[in-house]
Amino acid sequence: MDESPHYLPLFLDLRQRACLVIGANEEALVKTGALIAAGAQVTLLALELEGELLALAEEGALAWRREPFTPEMLDDVWFVLCADDNPELHMRLSRVCAQRRIFLNVVDRKTHCSAIWPALVDRHPVVAALTTGGASPALSSWLRRRLQQAIPEGVDALAQWLSAWRARVAKQRSTFALRARFWREAFEQDKIPELYLEGRIQEADALLKQRLEGSEDGRKPT
Repeated sequence: MDESPHYLPLFLDLRQRACLVIGANEEALVKTGALIAAGAQVTLLALELEGELLALAEEGALAWRREPFTPEMLDDVWFVLCADDNPELHMRLSRVCAQRRIFLNVVDRKTHCSAIWPALVDRHPVVAALTTGGASPALSSWLRRRLQQAIPEGVDALAQWLSAWRARVAKQRSTFALRARFWREAFEQDKIPELYLEGRIQEADALLKQRLEGSEDGRKPT
């Protein structure tokens, strides 16, 4: 029987929230960049920094502390990422973070993780994340590459355009069920995403307007 955790996929709002990163390798660079992009207030622990991480520290994008980890560093912290390869530190972090109810990701050490870092396709505001639950990071990377090919270019602009329409629809469809039906029919019957991505934006606008002016049961005006 598979006794591995059934992870709950969530997206976190880390704006102005403290996050602690330990280590200064390539994994730390990639994931620190993602935390900064998410608006987190990042503190990085490393005795030495170079390259892009040093540049981020010099720019003020992160706070660099040249000292070993102590539990007091977890005060007010929401999330911890450990990219250090010290097994004793992994065990210590796992214990202390659990006591403080702080989620922890230890790179390539699933047994110490309370949070799994997914493989990402990021076309903000559209973000797709996937994981194998730590079973095979290589498979996650392979699936991410397939997903990158499947998600069309321009989907970020499409999401922004749909966001403006969403507000208009919310004013004229009074319940969640009615709004869900509106969008399902707009996508499946009117092919709104395809029209937008083909550059036929005026046509897509006209179809959404026509559907919105119809009755709440989905019938368009005649």
